Amino acid sequence: MADVLLGTTEPTGRLVTTFPAADGDGPAWKVTPDAGTLDYAEGTRVGYRGWYGSAMEPAFWFGAGLGWGVWEYRSASHRRTGDSELLTVVLANTANRVSREVVQVYWQPDGSAPVRLVGYAIADDVVPGEERTVTVACDPRAFRLWDEAASGWITPPGGTLLGARGLGDIRLEVPRG
Repeated sequence: MADVLLGTTEPTGRLVTTFPAADGDGPAWKVTPDAGTLDYAEGTRVGYRGWYGSAMEPAFWFGAGLGWGVWEYRSASHRRTGDSELLTVVLANTANRVSREVVQVYWQPDGSAPVRLVGYAIADDVVPGEERTVTVACDPRAFRLWDEAASGWITPPGGTLLGARGLGDIRLEVPRG
């Protein structure tokens, strides 16, 4: 911790939650029962999933973090290998210091289901001006949605993969085909 405070080690942590800008903001803020009943109107839009696409802007987004790098996300491509899905991202450190980047991939399903984190990968020790290719292996379980009619999990096709520094900093969008 002392090295981070003294500037000899890069601060590279990422937030594991979303922080609202004010009390009362948030997709699932009302938790007081009315006449003994609590309405769960937010459905599955809880935690970070409820903020993306919302009219409310949080103070700090899920997955956000600081560091020494300034990152340019140049391109992304999606491919399937058997049951796995991979998103390959080309990025570059345009800062003047060696840095580390956590490439996060979110899936925005077609329809009304909320966005979800499906994978991430780390680019370590990227020197200034260097371009790095990072391949993110997406967790196949993260693509499943609950189908009430079938009373079971389904894996729908389609949607959009979002390459990001954090949920509030989407850099690339790629159709999931």
